Formats: sequence, C-alpha cells, structure tokens
Amino acid sequence: MHDARFVLGHAHQNLLRRLVLNRLRLDQPQPGQRQIVTFVLDDLRRHTPRTAWLLGARRPYPGDDYVLPFGVANVMQEGDELTIVTWGETVHRCLEAARDFGSRVEIIDLRTIVPWDKQAVLASTRKTSKCLIVHEDTWTGGFGAEIAATIAQEAFMDLDGPIVRLATSDQPIPYNPRLMEAVVPTVEKIQVEVERLLRF
Repeated sequence: MHDARFVLGHAHQNLLRRLVLNRLRLDQPQPGQRQIVTFVLDDLRRHTPRTAWLLGARRPYPGDDYVLPFGVANVMQEGDELTIVTWGETVHRCLEAARDFGSRVEIIDLRTIVPWDKQAVLASTRKTSKCLIVHEDTWTGGFGAEIAATIAQEAFMDLDGPIVRLATSDQPIPYNPRLMEAVVPTVEKIQVEVERLLRF
C-alpha cells in the first residue's frame, strides 16, 4: 500500500526545486518528518521566511522550543567505510537500505540544500574515503551533481573509490506507484550501490 503523498508524479520534487535553486535563490529545507516545524520557527524568529519545501510532515508537533538551524546536516547513522549523503524522502530509504551493514555506513541527512553543510559532507567523506549521493531529483541538473563536484574538487586525494550518484532518471515521475519505483531511488537500488562501493 502506497501513501498518497509519495505518489505525486511530475510534481514530486524536481523541476520546481531547480527553479527555486537556480533562479530565485531561496533557501531550501528538505525536511524529514517532524523537522519541518523547526525550520518554520527558525524563519519566523529571524523574520526571514525561507521555507519553500513543506511536504512530508507526519509526526506530532515537537513543541515551541524545538528548532533546527538552516545549513546544519544531521548524522543519522555513524560509519567508517562509506558515506551516504541524502535528504528529503530518500533519507528513510537510505536508513532501511543500510540496516544490514551496521557501522560500515555513515548516513548524512543534509536537511537543507541552500545552504548545505559542505563541511559535514567533506569531513565524513574524508573519514570513510567513499561517497554515495542519493536524491529524488533528476540525474541531469540535480543538486547531487553539485555535491559530487565539491567532493571531487576538495577531497579527491582522500577518496578510495568513485563518487556515486543515485537519482531519478531524466523523465517525468509517473503517477503509478510501480512505474514510479522504476525511475526513483528505491531501497533495493540503494542497497546495490552500497554493496558495490563497500566491495570496491
């Protein structure tokens, strides 16, 4: 059974995000579950409304004092052989995909992509020497390319394997759940890439 909020077809989270990122230059949170309210509170307290992506909240309100700043990633799982950089809906898929690999895989939830926590990504990649970037945006023009380019430019000598991206193929996302799974990063696809990189 598929949650209706995951089956959004062409409105999933690609074209509008790229427009906001490249043209309007608005800050973009990529909230997971209850984190969404913290970005709104952070904006309201500083009188600088920037919350552009408010889909996906399905948890109880955490209280007025629960606030997260923009540009600070969250290490969801610590590991020492492979870094997974992700955000939005793919965070939970990555956690599920890495379940059997234990402390070998580190998972970073960026939480925001404008600004994004470059130092956290670089530090983790230097520690593990490998990086897998997973996101629902399209392959061409997706923000994962920016992350990959940054790692290649600033941490190339620390790598022991290729920088790998796993993204939605360059086509509209179908409304049909089974067709959608054929084009977006699924748990199974993530597991394949994790296993490949760990063997590298």
